[in-house]
Amino acid sequence: MPFTRTVLRPFALAAAALFALACGDGDDPLSPPRAVAEVDVDVASTRIIVGETVTLVATPLDEDGEPLLDRPVTYVSSDLRLASVSATGVVHALADGEVEITVASEAVATRVAFRIDPVPAASIELAGVATDLTEGETSLLEAAVLDADDMPLPGRVIMWTSDDVAVATVDAEGMVRAVSEGSTTIRARHADLQASATITVRPDWIADLLYEAHDGTSTFPFLFWFDPRVSPVATAKVLPFAGARQVAPSPDGSRIAFTCDVAICVADRDGTNIDVLTDGELSYEDSPSWSPDGERLVFRRWAQGGSAELAEPTDLWVMNADGTEQANLTNDASSQGDPAWSPVRGDGGTRIAYRQVALVDGYVVNRIFTMRADGTDRRAETSDAVNASEPGWTPDGARLVYVQDGGEASADLWMVTVGEGNAQPLTAPIAGEQRGPVVSPDGRHVLFTSSHEAVEGVGLFRQLFTVRIDGTGLKRRTSDGEDKENPAWRVRP
Repeated sequence: MPFTRTVLRPFALAAAALFALACGDGDDPLSPPRAVAEVDVDVASTRIIVGETVTLVATPLDEDGEPLLDRPVTYVSSDLRLASVSATGVVHALADGEVEITVASEAVATRVAFRIDPVPAASIELAGVATDLTEGETSLLEAAVLDADDMPLPGRVIMWTSDDVAVATVDAEGMVRAVSEGSTTIRARHADLQASATITVRPDWIADLLYEAHDGTSTFPFLFWFDPRVSPVATAKVLPFAGARQVAPSPDGSRIAFTCDVAICVADRDGTNIDVLTDGELSYEDSPSWSPDGERLVFRRWAQGGSAELAEPTDLWVMNADGTEQANLTNDASSQGDPAWSPVRGDGGTRIAYRQVALVDGYVVNRIFTMRADGTDRRAETSDAVNASEPGWTPDGARLVYVQDGGEASADLWMVTVGEGNAQPLTAPIAGEQRGPVVSPDGRHVLFTSSHEAVEGVGLFRQLFTVRIDGTGLKRRTSDGEDKENPAWRVRP
């Protein structure tokens, strides 16, 4: 037992010895009382837990080891922050650490060293975090260490970690910060205990998603939209009638252009104030695309009765956003389609990307071309060894994402730098066909449709997917039993 006896009375002992020699036996009633030579201390344990008490049983002894029960005993704690001790020797553990209790009688003292341990932790409880966060959002995750009675144990050190810091980080105080889309587990640890929470991060996109699909009431599709930040996805119709196709939101999101039957129409973003810009009496029009300033539209036109493919020439036309000043940009014997007007490029100009159909060695080949907004400087951007279609621009106007068939691809997504011809796959080959790729306004994601992944309880239907611009993070965005086509981004005003 870690006791230390301290004798504090050399002068008193000497005086007592001389008095005994002069006056006779110690049993003589006239002899002085026996002095305390040792303080014996008995204690159940010198290692206790915060909040517990233990009693010191102190017995003063003379030099022959005989108890001196009539002698007073005092108790003193070396650190009252760690332990207190009563006049009767009851030690109360207040905080963890090492402390000494001095037990004294007359001039003799014994020191008892105690080790005080913290209350054992039994569990960790988490509270206060939102399980769904938007990129850039923060939320404080609170952790409480509990004892066996589910009482909080304040002051316990907790270590915080994230399984995937690319999705969400957490600091030493439990503040969670959403970094990028995905899911990760945040863990709080204390000793060998831990608790965890799964965090889902949703994209902080500045745009809604639009597409066309049937609703089960019509043979013609409706235009739908939804906010990808909201879960679960709640879709709504852009227009109250069926038959609208190939929606193209204006660059500022305030208007939409779309194919209405065989003509080009425009409307406000909420589907009101509809205007028909082309009459469709002598020709058919479809596939509208806005200029970056929102002042003009490029579209495809072909003669009534034509096939809109190789058998009949189809041209790309341009007009003002009110339908005036219509002009043919291509006006040749080729068949063009899928026009996409670029954002303002590094040189301050714009280009229009499109698909051109041609016969090469007896085979029908689709290639991606670009031209200036006045129809000049036409350049092939993809090889005639593959079929390429449905181009979509990156926000800087430097690259095109498109659908490629042939060679290593089977309707997969590819990307090419305009003017360089360095076509590369955007994604690894995916089963089925990928269609309608469009790059998000912030350039971070590509939206497209695909039926490569079955939805549980629904089956294989063409759904909306996104993939990061670097080809990672493939994710399905819809999960219902309707095929979807011609997706688009619409920025919020």
